[in-house]
Amino acid sequence: MATLSLIKFDGPFNLSIPSNENRFYLSAIQKYDAPKIYSILGPTNILSMDIHKWTRALPNPYTLSDAEFFVSKCLSSYSETLTCTTWAIRNDQNEFIGCIGLLLLDESSYNISSDFNYLSKNSYEVGYFISPHYRNLGITSSALNFVCDEIAFNGLGLDHLYGMTFTGNVKSERVLKKSGFKFEKILNDALVKDDKKVDISCYIKRKD
Repeated sequence: MATLSLIKFDGPFNLSIPSNENRFYLSAIQKYDAPKIYSILGPTNILSMDIHKWTRALPNPYTLSDAEFFVSKCLSSYSETLTCTTWAIRNDQNEFIGCIGLLLLDESSYNISSDFNYLSKNSYEVGYFISPHYRNLGITSSALNFVCDEIAFNGLGLDHLYGMTFTGNVKSERVLKKSGFKFEKILNDALVKDDKKVDISCYIKRKD
């Protein structure tokens, strides 16, 4: 079984944030990240409520076991595929402050009507979240730019990426637009969240 040191794209990758002198970077998820992930997403952090509101797959309430399961799943994927597609966003103290990753899309990903077709069967979406304490600093958009341009397009050879966000998630849509994603269409009733059907705003970024 491969070790993390052998996995492609595991980082660290420094993020360029001109307006901030502190160092932020991407690197592979590590076992020691679980407690910090829980501290960000757990029920004791009331600031995480909007992360849960706008994210489709996070358990709520979020437990330490959920964080440990996520970390274990990432480590297993790294070892099995020898490719890192999920990264921690870290500060200069090596602390986990957020996450960004690529996910393969298929017909079961969303309840998409027959009038919408992915550009190819090898289509990926990018997803992300960041601790509320590190928002509005340009970190998320910098991480998104790096994953799109340096990893997805140049490293993995993809020619496009999707950005799927709940319709009404203005902050996420702003990050996508800032990173060069273009609005494609609204996918009505694309998934179920908290027993309610919700619409998804679909964005696409194409390789130059």
